[in-house]
Amino acid sequence: MKYGEREQVLPTGDYLLYDGECPICAGFVKFAEFRRRHPDLQLLDARHEPGLVAELRRKGYEINDGMVLLVDAKLYYGADASAKLASYRSDLPATKRAAMAAIGASPYPVLRGLRNALLRIRGKAFID
Repeated sequence: MKYGEREQVLPTGDYLLYDGECPICAGFVKFAEFRRRHPDLQLLDARHEPGLVAELRRKGYEINDGMVLLVDAKLYYGADASAKLASYRSDLPATKRAAMAAIGASPYPVLRGLRNALLRIRGKAFID
């Protein structure tokens, strides 16, 4: 460890790891209703969590290709994370939440492409 760096502590408990520089990701996290159903969920900006990003990459999860959700010791990645988060919408009846979770994954590749384009337009690099 270099002088001035602090030791990276991996999170304990449930978390959502996302790209805080992505306007789509940050907006989703800011306005999503899932915090009502899961108030202890830690919202982590991947750009400030290099140790966690490295650990997930070692396990085969590339953060530049999808957000990561860990809930009840189960990991959801990319479209699966999006679908799981959609199922947390507390303002909808259970049947509509289930339907949203089922179709929540379908626009994910388009949103990931938009994220990549927006990062390039804004002059932001992908997550190291």
